[in-house]
Amino acid sequence: MEAWADKAAHDFHMAQKYTQAFVAFHEQFHRKMTFETINPESS
Repeated sequence: MEAWADKAAHDFHMAQKYTQAFVAFHEQFHRKMTFETINPESS
């Protein structure tokens, strides 16, 4: 689980080569991967 301060921080993380490599490697082992946005301020 990872948490981000905002969408911009998440977008920055997802644009990094190491993140893209991690996702690409793990996709082969799963039928699908689900990413959810958790907003603690909505509670």
